[in-house]
Amino acid sequence: MTNESGAPPAPYDECAFPRPGLAISIAEIQSLNEWLACPEEHRAHFFYFYNLSLRNFPPGAWSMLPNVIAAMVGVGVDVVENVLLNGWYMANDGRMYHPALAEIVKKDLARREKNRERVARHREKGTRKRKPIKNDSRSRIPYKDIVAIYNEMLPNNPECLELDDSRRTRIRNLWNGDLSDLGRWQNFFSYISTIPFLTGRETSKGKKPFRPDIGWLLKPANYLKIKERGYE
Repeated sequence: MTNESGAPPAPYDECAFPRPGLAISIAEIQSLNEWLACPEEHRAHFFYFYNLSLRNFPPGAWSMLPNVIAAMVGVGVDVVENVLLNGWYMANDGRMYHPALAEIVKKDLARREKNRERVARHREKGTRKRKPIKNDSRSRIPYKDIVAIYNEMLPNNPECLELDDSRRTRIRNLWNGDLSDLGRWQNFFSYISTIPFLTGRETSKGKKPFRPDIGWLLKPANYLKIKERGYE
């Protein structure tokens, strides 16, 4: 690890929370010089450490002492200092960063911004005649907030731009049942983001990736199977 005097490598102030599903692939990690220099017996720890870093707060950064990291990863302090932190550097905010992970965070932030811009453009155009997504003041069901959480937590799934009667009914039934507050909705969509099959990251040979929309995810039979961890 080296010391730096510059700012963090990405606008980490925009990372309000670790992004579900944010990860470095085995192909990406195998392209790193640090991986090639890593002893064979520690490569599993190396891969785990880098992905653990992206689930940290902020993603891809560490402010903990090497002995704490060692306890979390399950290796000795010498392995952390001489193997796992090889290529990392200390920025002027007191946190340690790695350029490869910073690039993943930057790309994620750019994709999120692009998604927000796309939604804004669609709203400005107003080319479709559709029911506006709004909160139901009579039943106090925050439809708009739930849709926003879905679009934010599952950016690889089809974007929800409108709610038909079927989708509203499914949201209402879940709001009056298992998912009775926004925190539970966030946990639900966060859990889905970790499932490769439901986010287009895993597919059968010869088939297109499966990216179900919000209506499919909230269909009673599908919701129950998700709840029972049937897609893991």
